[in-house]
Amino acid sequence: MELGRDSDTGGQVKYVVELARALGSMPGVYRVDLLTRQVASPDVDWSYGEPTEMLTPRNSEDFMDEMGESSGAYIVRIPFGPKDKYIPKELLWPHIPEFVDGALSHIIQMSHVLGEQIGSGKPVWPVAIHGHYADAGDSAALLSGALNVPMLFTGHSLGRDKLEQLLKQGRLSKDEINTTYKIMRRIEAEELSLDASEIVITSTRQEIDEQWRLYDGFDPVLERKLRARIRRNVSCYGRFMPRMVIIPPGMEFHHIVPQDGDMDGEVEGNEEYPSSPDPPIWSEIMRFFSNPRKPMILALARPDPKKNITTLVKAFGECRPLRELANLTLIMGNRDGIDEMSSTNASVLLSVLKLIDKYDLYGQVAYPKHHKQFEVPDIYRLAAKTKGVFINPAFIEPFGLTLIEAAAHGLPIVATKNGGPVDIHRVLDNGLLVDPHDQQSIAGALLKLVADKHLWARCRQNGLKNIHLFSWPEHCKTYLSRIASCKTRHPQWQRSDDGGESSETDSPSDSLRDIHDISLNLKFSMDGDRSGASGNDNSLDSEGNDRNSKLENAVLSWSKGVLKDQRKAGSGDR
Repeated sequence: MELGRDSDTGGQVKYVVELARALGSMPGVYRVDLLTRQVASPDVDWSYGEPTEMLTPRNSEDFMDEMGESSGAYIVRIPFGPKDKYIPKELLWPHIPEFVDGALSHIIQMSHVLGEQIGSGKPVWPVAIHGHYADAGDSAALLSGALNVPMLFTGHSLGRDKLEQLLKQGRLSKDEINTTYKIMRRIEAEELSLDASEIVITSTRQEIDEQWRLYDGFDPVLERKLRARIRRNVSCYGRFMPRMVIIPPGMEFHHIVPQDGDMDGEVEGNEEYPSSPDPPIWSEIMRFFSNPRKPMILALARPDPKKNITTLVKAFGECRPLRELANLTLIMGNRDGIDEMSSTNASVLLSVLKLIDKYDLYGQVAYPKHHKQFEVPDIYRLAAKTKGVFINPAFIEPFGLTLIEAAAHGLPIVATKNGGPVDIHRVLDNGLLVDPHDQQSIAGALLKLVADKHLWARCRQNGLKNIHLFSWPEHCKTYLSRIASCKTRHPQWQRSDDGGESSETDSPSDSLRDIHDISLNLKFSMDGDRSGASGNDNSLDSEGNDRNSKLENAVLSWSKGVLKDQRKAGSGDR
């Protein structure tokens, strides 16, 4: 993965790859294919041209012994569009039909291969197709319709929300936005994805209430009315809405060891256990500080206006007690020269440099030019070693994966109260939420955590205690339980023994899927037991406990292609 290479290789890429890898390691899942575009160009890494790449599981030593001939998780690269040229996502739309054709051929071929290996000669079809981002949602909708396989969708970021934000900035007209971002085609694909999906997976409640509500295919008010009709067993007249499910992204924690020492009392090495040398990135940061032993306030974000870095610098510069107690580290991506940056990013960086000069923050603020992706954990460790604080002051944060990363390294957090951090804080309880527009609120929260050692220690321990709730295994358990709740389907050309289709498939009252918020209820047991902490109405889940208790058997039998014998039982469980 070339993370951060451009706007198309951000956190979403890492999320999707890690999700596929984690699902491929789950009990009952035989194979996961991550379909993407094949590119053979000197401008990108050579691996982009490989037709197939196996994603080695994290626990590979235990897993490899149990693998079947074609089992596991794979990146499958489908050739479409000009093979020797990397194309930005905004220009891929005309090539989507070609991708769908190639993906369909791969799925049919692989279904027959798996049928020979584990299906007694009968094709083994996918149990679900999951589209990530608008273009993949468009593709998944076409594949779902062609194969009659349930579809899931994750938007990651949404076109209507982006259009609103760009119009508010006032720099571009609607026509200019559409020309640059192909925003109307993107919105069309997202509407199609809503119509075709059985489940839409989001990271936060905010994404549902404030972003998806902008779409024609989803209306929270109408949803409540339709839910009431279902409770009264009244027909919804075929009105369809996908089920919105909140599943926070997962993380890998096996390699993380929280920092225990501090700058004043470091553990000395000895002959048997020599102390390891400090990572190079530490000295790269420390060289900025006149007193490097002070607690470090860490911000890690692109120099983008919506990340609100300038307000953070103002808050730090205008609060003398905070300046006396702490240093500030700003990790703002990688840069060579300011003139080579985009105009927007360069403008933010220049504003930060001017504020450092205005408040005379030399010796108190670090802003290194370069860091590597593998050095990011070391940066978190350094902040924890100084008993520092991690801050995300963005005006709005869709989720906030860096907050989870910081918590995993033992760092208390200060975060915006707008968006995903609210859900993260509710689970971890490891810091303070602030109004990102209020400098005094930001400075006060940082000062409180830095000055109060008991509060700092309590927030640190809370984060470490609850961080497992954001692990990939927890994410995958919930994810698979949602797939198990979808109706078992045959490919369109297959028929059941009696030659007919279940009448329940076309039931209008079954077209609505209930919204189930698990943001407060991340502990999900495989036997169907749930905590009641979320306070949500689960009355719509007919025979829900029975269905969830059958998760392992359902997923295992589906993954091995035993669809025919399960079909009627699956309908009954609905």
